[in-house]
Amino acid sequence: MSDEYEATTSRADLRALLGVGRFPGFDQPVDTQLAADSTGLVVRAASDGTREALPMRWGFPPPPTTGARPVTTVRHTGSAYWKAWLAPPQRCVVPATAFCLWTDAAPKRRVWFGRAGEAAPFCFAGLWRPWHGIRGTRAAPVDGDHLLYAFLTTTPNDVVRPVTAKAMPLVLTTAEEIDVWLRAPAKEALGLQRPAGGDRLVVRAEPDAEPR
Repeated sequence: MSDEYEATTSRADLRALLGVGRFPGFDQPVDTQLAADSTGLVVRAASDGTREALPMRWGFPPPPTTGARPVTTVRHTGSAYWKAWLAPPQRCVVPATAFCLWTDAAPKRRVWFGRAGEAAPFCFAGLWRPWHGIRGTRAAPVDGDHLLYAFLTTTPNDVVRPVTAKAMPLVLTTAEEIDVWLRAPAKEALGLQRPAGGDRLVVRAEPDAEPR
């Protein structure tokens, strides 16, 4: 998978799609074109049940002995590494308007996907956690407390499979799916880890770049 997505969702989008009632930190800088370690908006259910949108850094700390690169996507939810973060309080949804994937076939190129309709929002099913440590670049490290997120992947659907057979983000587009992901017991919520219906996504842009 390509670790890139676009999020141009507005406050009105977040209210309409997700019922967000609080926006702590909404005036802080966030990225609209996101790569690993970027700061994006994440929606979670607060302790009183109110949904809130706040900035977090994209990428969990990696498991020991696997390097230093942030882990941005989650496929194997049965892994002990992820089980601690599957309870409802640690689940979140990540608003987005597009995501890109590399083609399996050479020459490798990126293809962008989104919903039908320009910049129509959807969500990724995500997990979040607090963490203390150093993030950012070597030139500008940020040492301290961070809120981090990652989102789940699943088997590609009919729209994505011609581009890549490896994986696609777990996309949620309905209020019911979003509510199940944020509130249901883990077994029920993980039942959503299946390909989105082919009518939910379209190719938004043809292959646009050779990898560097």
